Amino acid sequence: MVSRFWAVVVVAGVMASQPVLAQSNPTRDTSTESTKTTAETVANRAAALPRPNGVWLQGSYTDVEQGTPGAAFDGSLVNFVGGYDRFVTERLLLGVALSYESLDIDTRFLTGRGSLENSGFGITPYVGYRLDDRWSVDLAVGYNWLEYDSKVNNNTASGSFDAERWFANTSINGILRSDNWRFLPKAGLLYMKETQDAYRQTNGALVQEADIRLGRVYAGGRIGYATETMMPYIKLIGEYDFKRPGAQAIGNGQFTSDDDTGAQIGAGVEFFSTGPYSGAVEVGYNSAFRDDLDVWNALARIRMVF
Repeated sequence: MVSRFWAVVVVAGVMASQPVLAQSNPTRDTSTESTKTTAETVANRAAALPRPNGVWLQGSYTDVEQGTPGAAFDGSLVNFVGGYDRFVTERLLLGVALSYESLDIDTRFLTGRGSLENSGFGITPYVGYRLDDRWSVDLAVGYNWLEYDSKVNNNTASGSFDAERWFANTSINGILRSDNWRFLPKAGLLYMKETQDAYRQTNGALVQEADIRLGRVYAGGRIGYATETMMPYIKLIGEYDFKRPGAQAIGNGQFTSDDDTGAQIGAGVEFFSTGPYSGAVEVGYNSAFRDDLDVWNALARIRMVF
């Protein structure tokens, strides 16, 4: 059960830091506007605004390490997401995203070394609504099909099982300006449920079905400085998990950490122009203030409107 629990924590943490609609902000035309003010630039920007369609692609890599003696592990998660969206009105954005994930973790439990791997695909419809030129709200609801492979007891026993994951992520997003400075507050709610099938290991042991849930509220944002073609920024988002699996028994009367609060700290650069292309790169530490857990994430994104 310990390995199942931490697999969900890793995936949920990455999902919370990369909500789908972040790739398609309904206020996109004003959040990354250039600081140029010449008549030519204004005309070019105005000509670009009617493009209602967008396609985007994002890749991310997450490195994770849990250091609790008797329940230690380390590994990585690779995730690719691509989507299409369209402004069906001046304020309403509708879209859909497809995703692929691959998790690879090596475990060092009291019962011996092992591993946990998964791969799977997902689909996530999303909607965004621009309240005004400063605020927007969004909602993404997703479903993932997953396959896991597990090894335990110093890799002497193994098994495979299927899983399905539902999640919903909603947030309110702001864009506040002061000269070249951009203040981008954000607050939201993430809820996820993953059901993992029962399976029998090669040593004959039966592992029961697992139903794992995570509920998280988060708030914070980014501060950036916009130039003509880019916006470097820093990010800080606090998290509170109001629903999560409790501490897991390791053995010898020991338990895993039961932190329900944490934070994401990161920095990145958004790239933009008056043309159809924009993008971003970001690195972050997604497990601040969580005991014995280190989660580092890097992502790159490109988007085209037409």
